Amino acid sequence: MDGMKNQKRAAIRKKSASLSEGYRKRASEAICDAFLASEAYTKAETIMCYLSMNGEPATDRMIEEMLADGKNVCIPLCVDKEAHLMVAKEYDNATELVPGAYGIMEPKADAPEVAPGDIDLVVAPCVSCTRDGYRMGHGAGYYDRYLARTDCPVVALCFEVLLSDELPVDDYDVRMDAVISEEELYIVQK
Repeated sequence: MDGMKNQKRAAIRKKSASLSEGYRKRASEAICDAFLASEAYTKAETIMCYLSMNGEPATDRMIEEMLADGKNVCIPLCVDKEAHLMVAKEYDNATELVPGAYGIMEPKADAPEVAPGDIDLVVAPCVSCTRDGYRMGHGAGYYDRYLARTDCPVVALCFEVLLSDELPVDDYDVRMDAVISEEELYIVQK
């Protein structure tokens, strides 16, 4: 299964690399607007959201809006690169970020931690998703391990052109509750 996943991931990354900056910017704005208008966002008080990188749908404006709306925001910190474990750390405009695992900007290790049970909504990155909630991450399994410890809705952000009709799935892959693209909010019926 890993070989199939890696082949699919490589093909989607190649397609992603060909997307124009103009498309990424317009699509990211539309994804942000759809997310902020969603019921999942409106209901949530504490939200875990990734800091976008490498051409992913941009989350910077989304996080700014969360903070402006008085939401409690936390972002992931990779704490064990061998076991592929991460935790959620509190984030606000004063939080100092440093390059962490894989060059991802992260809060310092001494930033206050947010327990998985205290999170109302998780915004997850992906390489691709299906419209029915199956997510292909970057391949290290950090999110699947973390999400197995939560009991809140999980939303993935994906450019419409990177959505897949089907993806190879393992038993440990956590299915999303919704997928947001610039064209549609796909609510998953589990």
